[in-house]
Amino acid sequence: MKSRDLITVRALTAPAVLLSRAAIPSHSTDTDDGDWDGPANEARLPNDAGAATYRKAFAWVDPDKDADTKSAYKFIHHFVDADGAVGAASTKACSAGIAVLNGGRGGADIPDADREGVYRHLARHLRDAGMEPPELNSHRPILRADGDAQVMALRFSAFGIWYEIDSWYEGRFLERVLPGAFTKTIAERGDRVKILFNHGMDFFIGDKILGVPEVLEERSDGAWAEVPLLDTSYNRDLIPGLRAGGYGSSFMFNVTDELWNYDPGLSAHNPEGLPERSILQVRLFECGPVTWPASHAATAGLRSIGMTDWYGEQLRSRDRDRHEALVRSFTDFRDKHGLRTSGGEAARAAMDPVRGEPSGTAPQGAAGSPTDAPDTPVVHHASGLTSAQRAARLRALRYPFLTKEES
Repeated sequence: MKSRDLITVRALTAPAVLLSRAAIPSHSTDTDDGDWDGPANEARLPNDAGAATYRKAFAWVDPDKDADTKSAYKFIHHFVDADGAVGAASTKACSAGIAVLNGGRGGADIPDADREGVYRHLARHLRDAGMEPPELNSHRPILRADGDAQVMALRFSAFGIWYEIDSWYEGRFLERVLPGAFTKTIAERGDRVKILFNHGMDFFIGDKILGVPEVLEERSDGAWAEVPLLDTSYNRDLIPGLRAGGYGSSFMFNVTDELWNYDPGLSAHNPEGLPERSILQVRLFECGPVTWPASHAATAGLRSIGMTDWYGEQLRSRDRDRHEALVRSFTDFRDKHGLRTSGGEAARAAMDPVRGEPSGTAPQGAAGSPTDAPDTPVVHHASGLTSAQRAARLRALRYPFLTKEES
């Protein structure tokens, strides 16, 4: 069994957020690398200069304040002369502003949703000056306002960061995705990649698409999709949670090229010496926001979790034949790479995305036989109801006026 035959699911631990219009759109101006004094330049701006002038000097405005007042603005980065005229952008101010966005000086006192927009504004000035801006330490899939539409900018995979996979299906090992892993799949089938919520397993939304990607590309920090959300009731239901940063990101893929190190030794990123897998190339099927992206035991920094266990549990309740094929495939995968499996992670990863309760119990023991998987009891399906019966029962509970008592 080759890795390219296995359906695999990964998720980032970061919540999704909504970009407001508080970040002032970027613009190109002259730049200056001279000494910078932010408070002095801000003081030279007249208090009655008005929004048009302030927007030339700052990168962020508080939408809840009067835009014609100077106190509504933050991230000044343009020189202001003695007459109050706004001049060139300061490269030192732009670099310092990005440092603040990345946590310097206590971090930025603006909504998380606005960090990306402010970063783009400051980074553009640095590029205009022939400088490469520092990366923004942002692991959040983002939604931004574009007129009346909402556009989701989703980073669904981060590059070069080791994370642990502890899966009953896949086994236990470390994994990272390397730059270039998505280049081929985007070129060959980017127009067929679907944008779904909870991998199409949500009870209410199902496999309805959230939108069609207008951008699907690799960037320096990972793989991104930019998706104008369709004007639908289910997207409108999702937007408040996205604004609140309540969702994470995930993607479904096959591995088509990889490198394994079965005996890497002990290291800072691998203190147990687990086998290490570097993903060189994938075939991408879908990506999107998810409700349960992360391990509650995740440490600081970015962590990706193998959601294959969760996906397998969902598949088992819907299509037993496909689930059994998945189990057989991963049995061969583990045998090929000498991977052990454990039950502890599966019990956590296989969470019901609606109720947040364990959807089943994993085999006892770390080396339990994977052939037991199809017969593993599923706690919240113990009644034996089919998917259609469960749907009918839930409708009856929520909307009793739509059903009649059986005689």
